Amino acid sequence: MEVHQFKFRDRVLDIQFEDLGEGRYRIDLDGQPAELEVRAVDANTYSILMGERHHLVYIARSPEAIYLHIDGQAFRLEPVRESREARSSSEQPAGQAERNITAPMPGKILKLMVREGQQVSAGEGLFILEAMKMENEVRAPQQAVVEKIHVQEGELVSVGEVVLELHYPENDQSGN
Repeated sequence: MEVHQFKFRDRVLDIQFEDLGEGRYRIDLDGQPAELEVRAVDANTYSILMGERHHLVYIARSPEAIYLHIDGQAFRLEPVRESREARSSSEQPAGQAERNITAPMPGKILKLMVREGQQVSAGEGLFILEAMKMENEVRAPQQAVVEKIHVQEGELVSVGEVVLELHYPENDQSGN
């Protein structure tokens, strides 16, 4: 069984997943077990049957959180630690965050909070994305310099589209 921990509001949730095959999963959410049938609608949308209840779930990821939109309600989960499988398959060197900061979900860039060449601190806001009638602030994963901005305020973006690029001076091996 795969185990993940997420911060949700002011709590840490333990979530265990077990793949039963053929789109079926057993989960345990903080001691509450359930079995699910999951069918992909598209790359980020899933139809989930839990008991007699059907849910349409939209999932988006950013470097710092997972966003869920379930039956008209939005949730933000922050990973506390990565699963063993996620860590082993990661292509990023330890301590280095992703250079390209992407849109975690389709939406509209409401505000760019930085400019090219600006130094940002870990957790500092980079841009605000309006999606599903919610404003989502995307933050810097660690201290960096904004190298390039690929969008303008008011522009529509797709999930995974590069919004800006960061450069991490402490990870610069070139001597620059």
